[in-house]
Amino acid sequence: MTSFDVRELYFLYNIKSKTIMGKVQLFVSKLNEDLDKYDFLFDLVSEERREKALRYKIKKDQIRSLIAGYLMEKTLKTKEFLINENGKPYVKDSIYFNVSHSGNYICLALSSFEVGVDIEEILNKDYSFIEKFFKVNNLSKKEAYGLWTNSESFVKCLGTGIKDIKNIPLLTKEGEHVYKNKRYFTKNFILDNYSFSITVEDNQDFEIEQIEVDILKA
Repeated sequence: MTSFDVRELYFLYNIKSKTIMGKVQLFVSKLNEDLDKYDFLFDLVSEERREKALRYKIKKDQIRSLIAGYLMEKTLKTKEFLINENGKPYVKDSIYFNVSHSGNYICLALSSFEVGVDIEEILNKDYSFIEKFFKVNNLSKKEAYGLWTNSESFVKCLGTGIKDIKNIPLLTKEGEHVYKNKRYFTKNFILDNYSFSITVEDNQDFEIEQIEVDILKA
């Protein structure tokens, strides 16, 4: 994993030239235990993002929302985002992005093609609800969470959201998928007991460039 602090992040990536075909840049930030250290972000993000964060009642949820917004605004160099009919944000330039957060991790995926990303912490609790939801049996815990994040990254790539997750093909494995005459590729990996999945709408497979971002080094 490449590591950068957020001061470098603004200057390192010219989005149009550096986000290339066949690669997804995955910016990953891990929370510090002292959540109060992130309060400075309230003054750095857009008013819209600040209001969105404050709608959460739990401090940790507020901070994760702030970091997700900060990564979007800083990396894409804008605080103004358009919203599609299903609520997915986008920009006019030919760059696609998606964010996800779970537990102590927040990430932003950038691609030259439509992209969806999902993270889920692999918790020590009953995961049979995943098997029941997808009508499959005898999955290991990692397989079950991989199935869930694969599927959610896929619907996020489609831009339709979790409400359509039952209407898509089961993504029990990584690799190529064809859906409504379009090709998609999905990849999954485990990091620090979290399942990460990325899906891209493209005619070729992709590589993941994983970039660690330390927000508190700003």
